[in-house]
Amino acid sequence: MSLHGGGYFMIDREHVLPKAKYRPFVFEIWNLSVSCKRCNMELKRERDAFVVDKSATAPFQDSGNYRIIHPNFDEWEAHLARETIQLNRSVMTKIVVINDSTKGRYTFDFFKLQDLTKDSFDQVQNPSLISSENLTEGALEARELARASGQ
Repeated sequence: MSLHGGGYFMIDREHVLPKAKYRPFVFEIWNLSVSCKRCNMELKRERDAFVVDKSATAPFQDSGNYRIIHPNFDEWEAHLARETIQLNRSVMTKIVVINDSTKGRYTFDFFKLQDLTKDSFDQVQNPSLISSENLTEGALEARELARASGQ
């Protein structure tokens, strides 16, 4: 699921159910998708807390067995809205949960989508702030305070 509008994200092949924990489903088409490196490699990694029933008899091909929006079983637009505004090379993207969707809220929090919105607005205001590596210690502390308070 690729929801952000910035052009600096690399796309990655993703296994929705992590390969190491769900070997029988490694090559199942319903378990494959695309994702940005940030969401797949930094945030999701081998985590599977988003799976409701992890037992061997669980319905892994059922949307209801996932707390996140499953890229092959759910339409993300039913749970999240993305607004992108572009002025020349500057792109701002805002992602919000629709109709208090439970899956939308879980996905929004799990993948820290608020950070994408904030980062895109930061980049438009100061393009040199493309990544946290370029931020001063004070800016990083301010960003963490904003995140902690839901801003």
